Amino acid sequence: MYPKLFFLLLCGVFSGCLHAQILDDTLAIGSVVVKGAKSEYAAGAKIQTLDKNKIQAVNSGDLSTAIKRYTPVYVRSFAGGLSTISFRGTSADHTAIMYDGINLNSLTLGHSNMCDIPMFLFDEIDIQYGGASSLYGSDAIGGSIHLKSIPAWEKGITTFLQQDVASFGTYFTGAKFRACNGQIESATKVYYQESKNEFPFENTSVLPFQEKSDTQINASYQNHGILQEVFYKITSSNYVALKGIHTYNWREVQPNMSATRNGGTMAEIFNRNTRIIGKYVHSFSDNQRLDVSMNYVNDFQLYQNEDTIATRRFTGNLEFERAMPYNGKINLGTKHTYIVPDVYAYSYGIDEHRTELYASYAQPLFKTTKVTLNFRQSVVSDYTPEFAPSIGLKHIIRRNINNFIKITSSFSRSYKIPTFNDRFWVSSGNPDLKAEKGWNAEGGLQIYLNNAAPAIDIQVNGYYSIIDDWIEWRPSNGSIWRPQNYKQVHSRGLEVISKVNQKILDLSTEYGFSYSFNQSTPEKVYKSQKEKIREQLPYSPEHTGLLYLDVKPENWLINTNVSYTGKRNTGSQDALGNSIQLSGYILLDASVGYKLIINQAELTLMAQINNIFNTDYVNIADHAMPGRSYHFTIQIQL
Repeated sequence: MYPKLFFLLLCGVFSGCLHAQILDDTLAIGSVVVKGAKSEYAAGAKIQTLDKNKIQAVNSGDLSTAIKRYTPVYVRSFAGGLSTISFRGTSADHTAIMYDGINLNSLTLGHSNMCDIPMFLFDEIDIQYGGASSLYGSDAIGGSIHLKSIPAWEKGITTFLQQDVASFGTYFTGAKFRACNGQIESATKVYYQESKNEFPFENTSVLPFQEKSDTQINASYQNHGILQEVFYKITSSNYVALKGIHTYNWREVQPNMSATRNGGTMAEIFNRNTRIIGKYVHSFSDNQRLDVSMNYVNDFQLYQNEDTIATRRFTGNLEFERAMPYNGKINLGTKHTYIVPDVYAYSYGIDEHRTELYASYAQPLFKTTKVTLNFRQSVVSDYTPEFAPSIGLKHIIRRNINNFIKITSSFSRSYKIPTFNDRFWVSSGNPDLKAEKGWNAEGGLQIYLNNAAPAIDIQVNGYYSIIDDWIEWRPSNGSIWRPQNYKQVHSRGLEVISKVNQKILDLSTEYGFSYSFNQSTPEKVYKSQKEKIREQLPYSPEHTGLLYLDVKPENWLINTNVSYTGKRNTGSQDALGNSIQLSGYILLDASVGYKLIINQAELTLMAQINNIFNTDYVNIADHAMPGRSYHFTIQIQL
């Protein structure tokens, strides 16, 4: 009750602040473009964008909700507040999750819990497949995700309110306030979410003669947070920005089926994350721009109310971009990060400096071709520096107003700096670890036809990557587990994304499918332990797919989507030495929404059913997943 009351009071306070920030609306200053991911220097890359409308449909969810709904990328999820991603067969440590130049991945664990990243705070997402360390630094071996909050620069005040009620004791409340006079824009977003997360399931861990019906317990979670952004235009082409995100996430660690039958476990994790960004952008002319930014990140985790795992980061970034002859463009930059960990299992006095130098060049050729080159060199305290180049090519082989065929190709080298836990954990850390290194080559074909109904967009991408010095924690010296550069992994596959826009019985419809085929297998093992090579990595399905249909009658939106996840190895073996696998599963979800205008307010009502057929499935071995569930949403925009 008290967190909800505090949340509503906070909304009122910020609403009043935003009214106070409105200046004389007679000021007229030209638009400023605020850039996010460096897609203009990634000519050969596959990039999928989730726009504002798609994000609004999953506003009360987290990043994993958006990825599972709109892409064929595999998400490894527990039912209670923990989800990680597997791009093209790589691990969660091999995906960089970025917000305005900040890599949100934990420096201790090496990855992000996507359940801690709420969609309510962001306006758009770019999903870049494949290696991209030359653009974004460490971690971007399998892919990268770019979260964006975009200023509208529209004069006036807007208010957006949302309330959700869902199955299993789940609630979400959110509010957004935006105010702009043409020169100053302020945006405030706040949210509160909680769930008891108690759902029925079939307990497969019990003996055959025992009752299988059970209820998940001790898997509840609670999240709330705030994003505040202020943009100030100094001139039509120069601006300053101050951004801050503070999130609070608490969850009980979901017990497995056996523990649930015996009363559950009471392990819990608390996370508090603060990210502050200050930026100044100065354009000297139409063809030169200077960006200066300072960032502060404080990631704090408390396990079982006693074990502290925390880091603080201070980052300075300087970047210069200018136009070059023949419509080319060059970008030069340097970044320095100072890191101070505070972890109960580290020795005292550990800190680290990281310096990165990078350069990017984009050059159009013959009006139909674009080539991009990128280079990044990183230097880490007492550590081997890494060099990451990439080259990309985009070529339009046929184009008119409504049709084109595009061919893309790229080749890149990426890297992953070992985590602090890998190197500094007392009695287990390995300071001699090498950085993981990835080589990625891919090619793509896109066909877009829009000269007659229906409009068709098809993209096909094939890729091959080699990840060397793959780090795993393995038993060493008896029962002690230590991280090792254990093996070389090859990942290859094919991805298809298509969509069709068509009028059916005078109704606007969009339908399409996504499919991913991936084989990720160890091809070399460096240590003496037994390892099955050329066998699919654990929790990396060979096949994933997605079908969807959007029907858009006037003021309505009806959505149906079917997702398929293929069988997965668990990493365990039976008594005969055969790998234990989880069965594949198919899930059907559907939603309906209605939008109406009352005076000048826009009211949207939505209802959603997840797992319509109540499919009994397992995503992580011996951990239950919910069956059929219901979700109701009310959104009001003023």
